[in-house]
Amino acid sequence: MKRFILSVVVFFLFIGPAAASSSRVGLAASFGVSKDDINIYRLAVNTPVKSNWLKRISPNLELKAELAYTLWDDHSQKVHGIAIAPVFYYVFKGLHPRIHPYIEGGIGGAWIDDYTINCRNLSTNLQFEDRVGVGIRYGALDVNFRYMHYSNASLKTPNHGIDIFMSTLSWAF
Repeated sequence: MKRFILSVVVFFLFIGPAAASSSRVGLAASFGVSKDDINIYRLAVNTPVKSNWLKRISPNLELKAELAYTLWDDHSQKVHGIAIAPVFYYVFKGLHPRIHPYIEGGIGGAWIDDYTINCRNLSTNLQFEDRVGVGIRYGALDVNFRYMHYSNASLKTPNHGIDIFMSTLSWAF
């Protein structure tokens, strides 16, 4: 547990100043369920990452850094985690001045305080967090539906992994 708390502090020290300097910091709340009935609750903060090379590829590409706290609950056990990930967005602009549909994808890292839940053995506290999703922005409001996968990328066996379908509501400041 001490390592978990230390990891949270370190992530906030590195991400906090970047998030505070942005004028479009987003706060997000998510809920999801895995196929084996594990409820997942997630709170996240994200901030845009300015990138000239992305704009050269396409003016519709965006990159955000996201820091999240996750609670996995299988009704008998709770697993806490933190995750940090770069998330790429392709935003379909020009359809409406305030409505912007998008697709997203990203791969990040997560640290969980227990690597067993609901008879699933993830084998390591370090997990990779993969995501793909679709969403729509309306001004500062963002509604999203995504698929997320957590696993240790077969660094150690067994590697049961967890698949999650998640809904997210966020607000950008």
